Amino acid sequence: MILTKYAIEKIGYKKYPEEDTIEISFGILRVFSIVGINFEKDCAKPISKLISFGDNCTAIVSKSLNDGTKVLTGDVFVEQDESEWIEKKNIHPPFLIVFFKEKVTRLLCGGYRQEKNGDIYLYDGFPDGKPEIRAWEKDILPNIIASLTVSLSTLERPAKLIPVERSIFGTTSEGTTVFDLKMTSGPIELSVSSYQTVEDINSYLQASSIDFLKLESNSTRHLYAAFNEADKLKQFLNYFLFIERFTHSQFKVLSKTYDLTNFVEIPSRLSSSGSTFFQNQLEQSKNLTQRFHWCALLAWKNIDDSDMEIFREIKSLRDRISHGEEYNEETLPVRKTMLLSLKLIGIK
Repeated sequence: MILTKYAIEKIGYKKYPEEDTIEISFGILRVFSIVGINFEKDCAKPISKLISFGDNCTAIVSKSLNDGTKVLTGDVFVEQDESEWIEKKNIHPPFLIVFFKEKVTRLLCGGYRQEKNGDIYLYDGFPDGKPEIRAWEKDILPNIIASLTVSLSTLERPAKLIPVERSIFGTTSEGTTVFDLKMTSGPIELSVSSYQTVEDINSYLQASSIDFLKLESNSTRHLYAAFNEADKLKQFLNYFLFIERFTHSQFKVLSKTYDLTNFVEIPSRLSSSGSTFFQNQLEQSKNLTQRFHWCALLAWKNIDDSDMEIFREIKSLRDRISHGEEYNEETLPVRKTMLLSLKLIGIK
């Protein structure tokens, strides 16, 4: 709904002239509840070290939401009593807090504004949105969440990062906070947590900050969608889409860089023609099953026969679904498909 000028002013906003300008740097905080892992019960300071994920992005794991955001931004996230806020939201610590700051500085010319407690609130001050933040959420955040999920998980105890809050805000050149808040609550579920030391969590974050650079949003966006999907069929299909796209991307690299003479013992009398023959067999593999097998043979050292059987099972089911055949949503192998997805990118 688009508010009229009268309605905007009635809720406290004042129209400023265009010559009244403010220089603002915008950023976004994404808060996730971590399910399946927690700090040790006797941990004196349940907060990790700060870790970087690419340009202008930092993250931290903290039992206290406010303690974490103070390290990231210098300010608290919740002004009221944090424990009451957490109980009201029906969420549970620890929290992963990710902060991304745009490189560009924006100039607000006039617009509707109001001040509260020393902060500035805008009404649709930037109708074209914030493209750096939008691109970061689309292309980078899925890689971060995928790599962190792998780093924090084991096959017996996969972790989940459940989105609970999203806050966009800015800072003026004078240090005043400008709020542009948009919040979303994700689904919450119960889980048994594994207790970890701060040192363990620091090491998981460090490994994740390296691994996420190897991932591509073209495939991880399906994984990210599956993580945040409640519908079992959509979950299953998104996990499978990740497996499919990840396999094809891995195969393309493999077919161009792998020397098959390291894998197949070719007689010296056929060193040239034999090598060419096997390389052609590799490069001519077009369908998903062929490429999955090649990647498992040559690149994915942690994939075994049981994983191959799971792949055949879920591919057959996906094919039946795509051809309109009957299936039982209650028995969809969502967990199997999720674990295979995570195993492809490194879960042990």
